[in-house]
This record gives sequence, C-alpha cells and structure tokens, in this order.
Amino acid sequence: ELINWMVQSFNLIRFDDSMLHSIVLTLDRYCARLSMPLEVTAIQAVLMAAVCTEMKLASANEYPSGHWQRVLAHLCHGRLSLASILKAEFDVLRRLGFVVGIPTAVTFLREFAMRLDETGVDSNQAFQLALFLLELALFEPEVQYVQPHVILAAGAMSAALRVLNAPPAQHEALVEDLPIYCPDLHSTTDAVLDCEETLLNHWLMCSAGTISWGQFYAHLENKFSCSTRYNVSRLSPHASLERFNHAHTRSLLK
Repeated sequence: ELINWMVQSFNLIRFDDSMLHSIVLTLDRYCARLSMPLEVTAIQAVLMAAVCTEMKLASANEYPSGHWQRVLAHLCHGRLSLASILKAEFDVLRRLGFVVGIPTAVTFLREFAMRLDETGVDSNQAFQLALFLLELALFEPEVQYVQPHVILAAGAMSAALRVLNAPPAQHEALVEDLPIYCPDLHSTTDAVLDCEETLLNHWLMCSAGTISWGQFYAHLENKFSCSTRYNVSRLSPHASLERFNHAHTRSLLK
C-alpha cells in the first residue's frame, strides 16, 4: 500500500521517475538495518525523511530552499513538523552510515538508453516500457532484489526492445558493456534473459490479478497509459511473453 501511495502521489507532484526508486531503496535499506519491523506510527516520518534526503540530493534549482519544505508539508498534509522530519532523517542517515545516492535500476536504465541513443536509435518508447516493468517490480521483493540492479535494468530494457520488435543490433549494444558492471557473473546474457522472462511473467500475473497486490495494478497501468509515456501499459503482456518464448526457443534450436 505504501508503494502504491508513492506511485500515485509522486506522479501527481511530478517527481522525477528516479525519485520513486531511490526512496524505495532507501526505505528498504533502512528497514533491513532495524532489529524489529518498523512501527506503523513511524512509517510516515521515515518516508518523509527519505523524500527529504532525495530532494536535497537533487539539483538546488529543482528544489530550492523553501520549496522542498513546502513539498514535504504537502505530502504529509501538515501532520508532521519540519523538525520531526529532520530528526527522522538524521536517524535514517545514521543507520545507513550516511551512505546515500546509491544507483538504482533506473540509474542503469538511463545509461542503457543513452547507449542506444548513441547508435542512432530513439530509445524513448523502450525506456518507458522498461520503466513500467521496473515499477511493477517494486511491488515484489523477489523480483526487485533477486539480481543486481544493473541486471534488472538490462532485463527490463531487453524485454522492452523485444516487445517493440527492435533489431538484434540493439540487443547486442545493450549487453555489450554488462561485463564491466558484473565481472564475476558467469554469463551476463543468460542472466539478462532470465530476468527478462521473470519481468514479463510478473507483468502477466499483475495484469491478470493473480497476485496479492493485484488491485494496485490499475494505478500503475493508468500512469503509463498516457501519450507522453507512449501508452506502454496498454501493450499485451501475454503477446510479449509469447514473443520472448518464441525467440528463446528459436535460439536454443540454432
């Protein structure tokens, strides 16, 4: 429910897409360092603390002094004082060893999109579809954290390129630099394909409502059904998975 609230609220106030993923990662890292589950009464303060940190890490022109304070007040409906949010922020940062700004899957996704742009390809539609798959993954920890974020991002972009029937050269450009990020991974190609299949299956289950949080899918689907995001959520997950299975079977027969 918390992630669902963030998806809707952050979209309404036009946060950059990377903010959602960075804040979720901060919350997950913080909770992992607690000796017991976070109390319900503390969730709002910790969330606002994570939002506060991310706005400070962003450009000062984007969130100048005075503006970020108003954004916090708006998000918490004035229920928390700035002093209490800053106190919570200090506790979060202390438990994280003051290590922030860690790359998320969206960080790597944008790098992959830039790499495709260098080949003369417009990657905007593929980026939006890959981002949609990554936001679906936020709801399922076993999808979100079972592999490094760079592989998660590559799997999402690979799925998007396949769904959009991109030429093989674009797939080759995508995986070309992966060994630099994951030098100890035995086969980056296999890892990306496994992740791609997982993401497509996850999309299919979400759209079919066969998972516990399926009622939230409509909000994410609505977010990505506008023209600025190329209406990517209106594509067929079933057809997308069939295309993957067909390509994978064909590659095994070669």
